[in-house]
Amino acid sequence: MKSLPISLLLVTFCSWTAARAARADDGEPTGAAGPGSPGVAQPAAAKPGVTKPGTRMPPAARPELAAVAGAPLPFRLGIFYGHAFGQSGDLTRFILPNGGNGGTLPSPAVVGLDLGIGLGSYVRYHFGVGLEWESQGPYAAKGFRFDLITLGFPILVWANSDVAIHVEPLVHLVRGEILFQSQPKASDSSLFRIESGIAGAVSLVTHHWFVSLEPLSVDFRVFEANSQWVHTGFSHLWWAQLTAGREF
Repeated sequence: MKSLPISLLLVTFCSWTAARAARADDGEPTGAAGPGSPGVAQPAAAKPGVTKPGTRMPPAARPELAAVAGAPLPFRLGIFYGHAFGQSGDLTRFILPNGGNGGTLPSPAVVGLDLGIGLGSYVRYHFGVGLEWESQGPYAAKGFRFDLITLGFPILVWANSDVAIHVEPLVHLVRGEILFQSQPKASDSSLFRIESGIAGAVSLVTHHWFVSLEPLSVDFRVFEANSQWVHTGFSHLWWAQLTAGREF
């Protein structure tokens, strides 16, 4: 009878050992230790400011560009100065009292206002009005120049957050000039001209302020008249113009 308790003890021990091994195979903890118990590995807490490997960071905000290709063109208001540095043809000569042509007229200069109105994203309409004058020796005349229809086609070349550079081909479809001869005094002192032409401008824009340079512009004069005579033909003038102002 003494062997019976020993046999029961052995059976109990073997059953407990088998159950413990089965729980270990299933991944269950073999002890009742809590999170703070010694000998139990705890997951490491993430350090502040440290990104885990494989975590994608949000993209950094890109700075806003001074100009974007394809964006609507802003309204421009500028002051310009232009000077003709070369001219040729019969319509760039004095009209004599008998209707003939005299010597070459002096090269004109002009200062005025230019309004640039964006027609969408790729075309800008320019309207300009200015004070024009020309003088040489005893002759002097002054009056007004009107750029009635000028179309520009700005092309964005380069831009960052502060500066944008454009190249703008220009077509002067209709340009008119009305001059009044002040010296010497004459009965036919008024002079009317019609021109058209082409130009190329390079403009720099920064913080809504701009400066634009037309290093080369050619105008074709096709009509000239005073109070007595009318001349038609085809003459040309070479211009350079500088414009500065603000975008809105």
